[in-house]
Parts: sequence; structure tokens; C-alpha cells
Amino acid sequence: MVSIVIVSHSCELAKATAELAREVTQNNCTIISAGGTNDPDHPVGTDPARIMKAIETAYDKSGVLVLMDLGSSLLSTETALEQLTTIDKSNIRLSSAPLVEGAIAAASAAATGQSLDEVDREARLALAPKQIHFDSTETLFSPKDHPSSTTAKYEVQWILNSPNGLHIRSAARLVKVLTGFNSRAVLLKGQQSANAHSITSLTKLGVRCGDTIRLIVDGPEAHQAANAFCQLAKQSFGENILDKTQKIP
Repeated sequence: MVSIVIVSHSCELAKATAELAREVTQNNCTIISAGGTNDPDHPVGTDPARIMKAIETAYDKSGVLVLMDLGSSLLSTETALEQLTTIDKSNIRLSSAPLVEGAIAAASAAATGQSLDEVDREARLALAPKQIHFDSTETLFSPKDHPSSTTAKYEVQWILNSPNGLHIRSAARLVKVLTGFNSRAVLLKGQQSANAHSITSLTKLGVRCGDTIRLIVDGPEAHQAANAFCQLAKQSFGENILDKTQKIP
């Protein structure tokens, strides 16, 4: 499973960001913080040695995604990467993602077993929901977020009754369930659609309590994927609140 390293000038900020990401993923992903320096007189800054140790601790053959805040954190991380000699550097990725939003998106994707490329992509797209919220003229979804639904074999409609809507944790649970099947899936809310295998894409929909959503799924294991969706929805995507369902033939 891909691991995450959080690099910040502030030790407290790095730890808090890691703690928040762990809470969202329910500790299902390795997240190591590397913030501040070892100098008590100048605690704000970045330390290549501390970053290198964090990467070594977090290392997994599936990959390590490193997120940094600004300025010298990038240079310090690059220095740390140059000094690493005990692990395969090709499995380490320095990401341009925003620190807090990116860490949460990356950890959520990693917890579902996605690849390093996919985890990095989710992290770099993490600002999209906020950008869309404040700019209604922005294009909601790219073409890659639209799996083909013209040959859909199954469609399920659901009225969400979770007070918190389809937030990042419930979206991560849905992605984890669907990635277990050989199928393509798209989730719709009204005229908006999202790739149901992408946490960031799902959160763009802004699904709230009382919204009607539809899952369209096709592929060799479409039936199993649709049934798995229904089972997860009955558990209110992990929120333990009953929802209403209507299956469409």
C-alpha cells in the first residue's frame, strides 16, 4: 500500500495534517510527518535528515508520496532524496499537491489500494471541489471522469439519508468496494456525473442528505459491483443510517 510523508516548516502543522488524514482513513494508511528542525532556538524550518528518516520509515514497495508546504521544504526534500541510499528511489514521488487537502485525498486513495500514480493524481486534484464551490462557471468534470455508460448493464438509484452526505470517507469506502470488480462505474446526481473509481471526482458532486444519486455500471462484473454498491448503501456508506433504495431494471 502506498505510504504518505508530510513535510512542513512547522512540526505542529505536519503532525496535525497527518493526524487529520489518519482520522479520515481510520488509520488504514501509513502517514509519517516530518516538520520543523532539531534546533530548539530555530524550530521553524525543514531538515533533510528528518525528512530522509521519515521517508525511510514510511517506505513501501508500492510507493511513497511526499507532500510539502512551501519554499525550502521542496529543496530540503530533494536533498533528502539525493542522500537516500538504502531504498529504491523510483518508488518515491514528490507531489505538487496542496498540503492539507492533498494529504487527505492521497491517504484516502492509498487506503483503497490505489497505485502511486493514482494516489498522486487524487492528491493533485484535491483543490477541485473547493474551486468548483466558489466558481460555478468552472467545468465540473474532465472527459476522463466519464466512464462509458452507453452499454450499462445495471443502474441503481438511491436516496441518500446520511446527515453528512457523501463526504470523503464515505466516498473512499465506495471506491474501495468498486475497485474490487472488473467494471466501469459512473455516479450521477441530476445532470452531474463522476467517475465512481475516483474519490476526488466523487466529492466534486457535492452529494448531500436527501439527494438522489444513480450508479451506472458496466463490464464483466457489473452485476457484482452493483450489488456491492447496494450493500454499502444499506449501511449508509459506513454511517450506520438507513437509506431508501429503488433499483431500475
